[in-house]
This record gives sequence, structure tokens and C-alpha cells, in this order.
Amino acid sequence: MTSAFMRDFLRADFVADNANLYDLIGVADEEISEGVNVSIEGGTGAPNQNYPSEIQPRSGASVVYLYNSTAEAAVKFANTNFRTVYFAFGFEGIARGQDRNRIMGNVLEWLLGNQTTGDNLPPVVSPGNDVVVTEGEVAILRGTASDPDGLVALYEWDFTDDGTYDWSNASTGVAQHVYDTAGNYTARFRATDNIGDFSTATISVEVRPKPANLRPIADAGDDVTVEQGDPVEFVMAGFDPDGIIVLYEWDYDGDGTFDEESPTSLTTYHIYIDPGTYTATLRVTDDDDAWSTDSRTITVKEKVQNQPPTADAGPDLSVEVGEPVTLVGTGSDPDGWIATYKWDFEGDNEYDWTSTVTGTVEHTYSEEGVYVARFLVIDNNNTAATDTAIVNVTPVHVNLNPTADAGPSEIQQATQGVEMEFTGTGSDPDGFIALFEWDFDGDGVWDWNDTQQRIARWTYTETGLFIARFRVTDNDGATAQDILRVQVSSSTTSNEPPTADAGGPYEGVAGEPITLTGSGSDTDGSVVSYEWDFEGDGTIDHSSPASGTTTKAYQMSGTFNAVLYVTDDDGAVATDSAVVRITRANEPPKVIVSDPSPGAAVKGYYVMRGTASDDMGVAKVEVRIDDGAWVTASGTLVWSYDVDTSTLVPGVHTLRVRAIDTNGEASQTAEVLFTVDEPEVEEEETGAWFTSWVLWVMVLLVAIPLVIAVAVVLNNRR
Repeated sequence: MTSAFMRDFLRADFVADNANLYDLIGVADEEISEGVNVSIEGGTGAPNQNYPSEIQPRSGASVVYLYNSTAEAAVKFANTNFRTVYFAFGFEGIARGQDRNRIMGNVLEWLLGNQTTGDNLPPVVSPGNDVVVTEGEVAILRGTASDPDGLVALYEWDFTDDGTYDWSNASTGVAQHVYDTAGNYTARFRATDNIGDFSTATISVEVRPKPANLRPIADAGDDVTVEQGDPVEFVMAGFDPDGIIVLYEWDYDGDGTFDEESPTSLTTYHIYIDPGTYTATLRVTDDDDAWSTDSRTITVKEKVQNQPPTADAGPDLSVEVGEPVTLVGTGSDPDGWIATYKWDFEGDNEYDWTSTVTGTVEHTYSEEGVYVARFLVIDNNNTAATDTAIVNVTPVHVNLNPTADAGPSEIQQATQGVEMEFTGTGSDPDGFIALFEWDFDGDGVWDWNDTQQRIARWTYTETGLFIARFRVTDNDGATAQDILRVQVSSSTTSNEPPTADAGGPYEGVAGEPITLTGSGSDTDGSVVSYEWDFEGDGTIDHSSPASGTTTKAYQMSGTFNAVLYVTDDDGAVATDSAVVRITRANEPPKVIVSDPSPGAAVKGYYVMRGTASDDMGVAKVEVRIDDGAWVTASGTLVWSYDVDTSTLVPGVHTLRVRAIDTNGEASQTAEVLFTVDEPEVEEEETGAWFTSWVLWVMVLLVAIPLVIAVAVVLNNRR
């Protein structure tokens, strides 16, 4: 178990009590071990190394010795306050005396910080490579530093090079940052040593806009011809090039109503009762609410041999979770009988219950939701019919929230020191209001409460604009609130309220600042505050005591109702609103390479393919291989490029593709690595000739002794 001292000062975690390894591996280029391997067994070392422990370095610590490639034996740690070296084995067990002396000397020298006299040398910094990232994603900046005569005490990053260092760490220069707005930034890295000297360096950070969404692609399948009453298979199939499909829907008869839906790809079946030609349409919707459709033709021929059955799933039902519900399904067949009854309780196309006698069944749903229960009957000629019933499964008890009404939305006038009446109302759709409360001055303290809906009274002792809060609580403890704005004027003098002019209407582009030129006046005093609610959501986003003119960059497109509040020196408030219309900024195009796939091997004449898209239109697609010139491909939304691979050197090559939209803006370059195979070379016939020659030699070596032996035998017979 790791102790607090071990965790916070030695900067190590305990892993195992006994590593059962006695040969230590010195980490290369490490100043204590010097990369030299040692043993903690035998020699002149103490014979007491029975349980050398295995540890793991914590953040900021570095490894000095290893038992093997994965098990650590010793670590070191340094910050601006202290330095530590931790051996998880007995130092006295090191086998050779000269190794013990050398290592201990290195330890002492490192612990003292390599102290020398003379001028201090600043750290040497490396900010890492330039970074390219999409807005909203995490950018990783990999700064490193070393100090030639001490140690690095602090690493810092100024992510926008505005003079303010946004991030610091005593152990590492690797930082993460999210840039919310596209653009080009300079990030500055600074390292400070233990003396206080520092060095800086910068990198470029390119933050690219998020790409536009591509529509999904639906695949309805092939046309088919069937007989009436026969089930037809429908596959929910589709593809989204830049996301996932979240909804599949089938319109089986082309009447514009989608009869089947699913969040996942399923195989479904539908039975056409009447002969004819039907257009079945599949619609797929992706995770950005974009959709597309595809259709197939279903030709249904008349079947005269058998009359199909009819199915009736019964009425739609509502039931609470855990409560049994009875599904009453019936079926009939004009020229036979019903042989099988089936129920699919969840509507997932898996039939959960089967009977040959009845279609009535009891089922208990364990989770809330709206289920499409499917009822199937099959007649004695194996012809099927289906019907569905909606089963709405609700929680055991679902309380509906009450509503609160504090009164008119306009600012109400009150006089300092004079009692004011408040008539808040509340209602509850499934119960009653158990408590009525008022916080008259908006300070968070409820000043008045009652269990009945009564008139509340309050006297304001100070002038100004107050936000009175009204809260109701129903018999289940749910609450609702509303506000009433009250302008309290002096009891001795009558104040003329100020006037407000929000200006406008205004127009702009998302992400770019626009100027709102609001103004106000007061006939019997002065304006002391100008406040803007940019979106009209009740939240004050900007305040100034001097002017109603300000700038605002709306990040989203749309129409907004900006509200200006003008307050005079007596606390009276006037409001005015202006329409702000924000249009969408141009998005760069997007390009996709579909062929070749990454790492593919190609040869001969090869056609490279892909797609491109843009909200304004794609002007052209350009292609280049390795560092060659950009060449215009054929097509735009669907593009292709022919290449003779025999002109390329065998090996790995890089295909780069970019799209240019009608505004001249280029997409991010898509890159795919592919391999050109070595050309096939016909084998020479030398090997075959050599094999034939060897066979002839072997035949002669066998045949000559055989002939000699036969000759000797014949001679002896004479």
C-alpha cells in the first residue's frame, strides 16, 4: 500500500512486495545510473535482498533503474523545494563496491543540484512542433526544456502570446488547451530554472473551423415481385460518411406515412394484402438531423389459391411499470383457420410468445417507454397477417410540475414607504398547491408564505428596481417560480422615468462583432446605467454607466431580440428592444477518399475515387501524388483520377486530395498512403536446365555400373 510520504515526497506508488529479480538495468543517459547495469546479488554486497520491491513513478518522477522493461526499481524527483532519490531495494546489496561508491557519489551530486560557482546559464527550451487542430478540440503543446547548470523549476505556456501565461507546471511542459474560435495563433513557451533565469520560444497554432455535416446515404435494396399475402423482407441499410445513423424509417406503401422505425439497422417484414405496384421508401437520419431517402418497387401479384387471414392486436393500452397488462389479439381466416398466434411485445421483430389456441396473453413490462407490440397470425396455408397495438408504459408515479404566475410582465410602480399588494397565483395539473412564497426584494430570503392563495402585502423602504420572486410548491414537493419587476420611486418627489432607444434593426455574420448603438435620456435627471440583454433571455450581458453603444459577436446564426435597459438617477428603468439577424459564415468544403483504402497495394492503371461537399458548392477537386504538382480530378461531388502506377517507383506513396469551393476556399487536405508493388519478372530457364543436367548425370552414374556388372556375368558363363 502506498503511504502519504511515499506518494507525496518519494513520488512513487507501491506495485509488488517481491519483484524476484536481482539484476538491475540502468536507464540510458540517466545521470545517477549512467546507463550501467548492476546486480544486487553476490559479490561484496550484503546478502539480504530477499524481497526487492517493485514500484511505479508518479507524475513528475523519472526512472533510474529497472528490473526489466516493465518493472521499475528506483526513481528520482525534483521540484523547487526539494529533491529525492528512492531505491526500492537495499542499496547495501549492490554486488560491487566500486558500483556502490560511484552510484552514491552520483546521488549526492544530483541531490546537491550540481552546484557550481560563476554565472548561471539559462535553460534551453524547445516548444515542440507547430499544431493544427479543429476548433473545440483539445490541442496538445509539447514543450521541453533542460538546464545546463541546474534544474528547470517551472514550465509555462501563453496560449495566445498576449503577455499573460495561462498555464504553468513544475514538472512538465506538455500542456492541453481548447481554442474555441478558428484562426491562427502564436503560443509562447517559457522555462525558468532554479536560479530564476528563463528562456522562451514560440510555435504556430492553426485552429480550423469545424467541417460541415454530410448527408447520410440510404439503401432501400432491389425491386421485388411477390404474391399477395407473402411477407416481404425489408432491410434498414444506410451509411453516414461523417457520423452515425440514428433513425431508420420505412414507408411500405408510398403514402407519405412511415410505418416502421428503428434507431438501429434491422431486418423487418411487411405483408401486402392487395395486388398492385407499391413504392416503398427508406429514410435514414444522421446524428446531425440530416436525412436522405431511397426507394424500391414492390410488385404484388394476385394470389387466388388462398385468402389471407386478418389480425387484430386490440386497442392501444397504458400501464405502469411492473403492472401486468393483457394483450387481446384475435384473428380470422375466410377460407381456413388460424394455426399459430405470435406476440412481439417490444416491437423488436423477435417474437416472444407463441400459441396454437389463442392470441390473448398477459405480459409485464419492466421499463418505462412506448412499445409497439406486434401481433402475428398464420393460417393453415402458412399465410400471415400482422397488426400492432401501442403500449404506453409509464413510471409507477410521475408528478407533473406546478406553474407559478407572479403577475404582469411589465414593470410595476410602487412608492417608497407605501404598502403594495401582490396577487401571485399557482396551479398544479395533478394535485394542489401546498405552499405560496414571496421574496419581495430578490435577496434569496423568502419574506412571506402561506398555505392558501392570498393577497400578500409589502412596504419598500428604499427606491430602485426590485426583482420580486414568487414560488409555489405542490403536494409532491415540486416547485415553480416566476418574477415580478417593481420600480420603487421616492415618496416625496415624483420622478419622470427615462427613455430608451435600442436602435436597429441590426445584421451581421456569426463569429464577427457588430455594433449596437443604444441610447437613452432623462428629462429630470441623468442616465446612470445602460444594460444590454443580447439574446433577450432575461440575463444582462453588458453594462456601462456612460454609453449604450457596445459590440457583440454572436457565435450562432439566427434572429435575436436584443433588449436595452436604461436606468436614471432615481432608479427608474426604461426598456427597448431591437431585432438582430445573424447569418451563417462560409464553411470550407470537405473531401473524402474512398479508393484506395489506407495501406492498399495497387498496380497497373488504377482509378482513385472519392466524394466532396460544400454548403456553397464545389468548384473543383485537385489531386497530387507525393510532392508532385496539383492536378484537377474528374468530377466534383463525386470525383475520380486515373493513374498509371508503372510510372511510380515501387514502394509507399502519398495521395493528397483537396476540394475548392465556389468562394475559392480550400478544404483540409485528405491524405492516404498506398503501395505500388514490384513488377512481376519472368523466371529464367537456367534452373530448369540445371535440374535436367543433374538428372542425366545421375542416370549415367547408375547405368554404367549396371552395364559393367551384366558384362561380367555374361563373361563368367562362358
